[in-house]
Amino acid sequence: MTAKKVIGFIHLWLGLISGIIVVIVSITGCIMVFEKEIRSVTEPFQYVQTGKVLLPPSQLKKIVEEKSKDKNVGTITYNGPGRSAVVNYMGMKMGSMATNIYVDPYNGQILKIKVMKDDFFRIVLQGHYYLWLPKEIGKVIVPAGVLMFFFLLITGLILWWPKSRKQAGLSFSIRWGAKWKKLNYDLHNVLGFYAMLILLCICTTGLVMGYKWFGQGFYWLTSGGHQLKTAKKPMSKNPVLSDSLNNKADLVWAECLGRKPYVEETAFTFYYPEKKNAAFMVFYNPNKNTHYLRETWYFDQYSLKPLQGKGSGFEAGPYEKAGLGDKIKRMNYDIHTGGILGIWTKVLAFIASLISATLPVTGFYVWWGKRRKKSKATKAATVDREMSLV
Repeated sequence: MTAKKVIGFIHLWLGLISGIIVVIVSITGCIMVFEKEIRSVTEPFQYVQTGKVLLPPSQLKKIVEEKSKDKNVGTITYNGPGRSAVVNYMGMKMGSMATNIYVDPYNGQILKIKVMKDDFFRIVLQGHYYLWLPKEIGKVIVPAGVLMFFFLLITGLILWWPKSRKQAGLSFSIRWGAKWKKLNYDLHNVLGFYAMLILLCICTTGLVMGYKWFGQGFYWLTSGGHQLKTAKKPMSKNPVLSDSLNNKADLVWAECLGRKPYVEETAFTFYYPEKKNAAFMVFYNPNKNTHYLRETWYFDQYSLKPLQGKGSGFEAGPYEKAGLGDKIKRMNYDIHTGGILGIWTKVLAFIASLISATLPVTGFYVWWGKRRKKSKATKAATVDREMSLV
């Protein structure tokens, strides 16, 4: 068996095993690419009339807790002028299990209470992460499928590679007027080639999130041999009887506004400490359409002294001062979703993901067509052999 036949065999079986996983993950990924844009049109409660003065965290916390009574506020996100603030309860998991309370940050009016487990995009995301299976099962199957798809892209490129200049012309174009069998072959080969680089980026960034060992290895590679440090939050010291967290929270909020202006594209996410030794944590994002520029600030909940976290990526300080490995790690999510350079990279990610969803289907028909042809040839040979014996 030649090397190319071995590669073809590997490509075939990896494709058959991972096909349904790739289709689901790709289609759900397509939908998630434009989540923010779709929400901006379908969720009017995200927008408010810009006022003169923002209500501080203590007032938003009080308003929401009076409404919920038995739940404590843990997180408040200020999404920029003209946008509603989003409040979450303390102790609740972020994402699909959270409850988002949308509040006008200028007058305190509660605009919407949304249970995210019923949200369309959270349901889609569960499919993207876990194939709608129990988490413990899905988080094993999905990364394995993505890893197989990564090798499918590599083996696919080797199989696509033209043998001659004459064949090269056919490898870059789709024969739209050809019969279905040839057209399907071109759709698989040619579209797969054009989408390959983008899909490799999406696969790689997905594997960084899906496998700890892959993330550590990729960081080692991009940082010049440095080890990925586990993120570690700083702790508050010397617990003492003092003002309530509400008063301290407003002082921290004032400090944050003193550091960075509250303008159109910015977002501040404010985390209340849940334990006696925990610190106030604030995410500042100068561009809420991406994540990689986000800064993480910590404040001692008793002295309000600024603290510094430890670790790689977002814990390594401001983006401008981070090393190459930390910068790439911070960009990982934005590269994966296509948001890294704005709408145009989102469009590219959408198209590539759509092509990705078709590859297992067109690939299956390529294999099925060859299988039927081989079966017919075998039957014909059997008939000829039997006739010769008559």
